[in-house]
Amino acid sequence: MSNFNQLLDRNVNYTRGFSHGSLQIMPKLPTVVLTCVDARVDPAHFLGIEPGEVVVIRNLGGRVDDSVIESVAILDSLAKRFAGEEAAIEVAVIHHNDCGVSRFSNPQLQQALAQRIKREASEIQEMAIGDPHESASMDADRLNASPLLNPTVKATGYVYDVTTGSLEKAGSLATSNA
Repeated sequence: MSNFNQLLDRNVNYTRGFSHGSLQIMPKLPTVVLTCVDARVDPAHFLGIEPGEVVVIRNLGGRVDDSVIESVAILDSLAKRFAGEEAAIEVAVIHHNDCGVSRFSNPQLQQALAQRIKREASEIQEMAIGDPHESASMDADRLNASPLLNPTVKATGYVYDVTTGSLEKAGSLATSNA
């Protein structure tokens, strides 16, 4: 049996108690969670997110790139259209410790990945995460500074600890050690 067939079997069980068919398209909380694709980092679990509450965007490293900015801009426009002009989107940029993207600072890996996806090695280096507190803060700042987003969109960086399950605001380690 393939891995996905096991998941399909679980879906059959899921549908037996399914009760979310009437959820609205707009989330209950005007919030976007951006985080990593790492299987250890599941915001539904560590934030207790219920279906229909928030929008979750996942990519390698939970990095803010042009597609994330465009997605948030579209979500903000939809929120304002359906919930009124006063609607404001909050974005939680969540990076984590022990991220696989931290390995992207290795020049040999940069070259291999760049060749594989037909990009420049410098673009792979830009994706690398050294300090997740710093990168989460930088990515939140990038969202907050984007001319595509309304000033009502507010992004904040956070760091999830894969060994303890805790979540803290980015920069709080550096602040508490100062």
